[in-house]
Amino acid sequence: MSAPADNPDHLSSIQQDARAWYVRRQRAEWRAEEERAFLAWLSVDPLHRDAYVRCEALARTVSLLSAESVAHLRGRLAIDKARAGVSAEGGEPLSSGVVPAASAATAPARALTVHSRRLFALLLFMIVFIGLAWHHQYAQPVFAQSYASARGELMDVPLPDGSHVQLDTETEIDVVFYRQRRELVLRKGQAMFSVQADAARPFRVAAGQTRVTVVGTRFSVRNTPQQVGMEAVQVAVERGRVRVSANPDTFGRWLSASIGGPPAAELVAGQQVVSLLDGEPGPIRSIPPEAVAPWRNYRISFLDTPLGQALAELGRYVDTGLVIRDARVAELRISGSFDPRQMDALKRLLPHALPVRLVSVEGAAEIVPAR
Repeated sequence: MSAPADNPDHLSSIQQDARAWYVRRQRAEWRAEEERAFLAWLSVDPLHRDAYVRCEALARTVSLLSAESVAHLRGRLAIDKARAGVSAEGGEPLSSGVVPAASAATAPARALTVHSRRLFALLLFMIVFIGLAWHHQYAQPVFAQSYASARGELMDVPLPDGSHVQLDTETEIDVVFYRQRRELVLRKGQAMFSVQADAARPFRVAAGQTRVTVVGTRFSVRNTPQQVGMEAVQVAVERGRVRVSANPDTFGRWLSASIGGPPAAELVAGQQVVSLLDGEPGPIRSIPPEAVAPWRNYRISFLDTPLGQALAELGRYVDTGLVIRDARVAELRISGSFDPRQMDALKRLLPHALPVRLVSVEGAAEIVPAR
């Protein structure tokens, strides 16, 4: 059974809960499940909604206060405390002696003490909300946009900070800029980033369980978790330096460990790393400069790659018109650099490079053993 509506302790508890909910809802990482819990709390008791509405109204009022107004309130509080003879810390009388309850001289002091406590509580509440208003302002994006390229399309995206992102085929990316940081999410596909240097606003790219942090550089990131054999996130640096780590937002086990955060790898120009499925970067290896995002020039390179995997990669750009049903054929290895827009050249090459032949089946060319 709920407490009576006129119970002071009950009302005070509701007000504290309302303030706590308000503070939590200002966070940038507020999640859908938290919003559902908040709505459930509102529905329990009409007093909950009333308290939260008053809390929001006070927050809007406080956000309009100037620094001079806050300083004035502090001064008034100090005067009231001095008149009431209370300490600066707890609001208790400075004298430790016992004062008769019937003493007329102490009545104004007690009234002022109560008034001071209330004013002090209000001032603290207002200061908190001023801080929240400041935090809320800086937590709001100054730019937010999503981009997606179609199959076979390469898209160049200029960003408002002077950076550029080039999207590979079938790539999706979310861009959100804040006053103090630049955040991007590579949802699928691969992209080349040319980052405008800004030490005051780090540039971060999240791809699955992996996060890349830079200030100014050129690097590529691949995130194709749906493609067999290419599920891991790949990061390659063309210029500058980047830091690759497990994404702390999803790699919770490292946050609780006493190791200073998730494992990280520092990459410089001409280096590449492939992250494990949990986001932890694997070994760093050197690569030639032309191996960084060759897809920008419609070149798809393979080195001892299973034929089935190679066709799947080319299929991200075009309908190859090639099918493989024989598992042995799919495992044959192929190396080379190919233009996905010139599939006829690949069809002519395959019977000479591998022990296979092409058979026309239902409008496509099936790759079968040469026998």
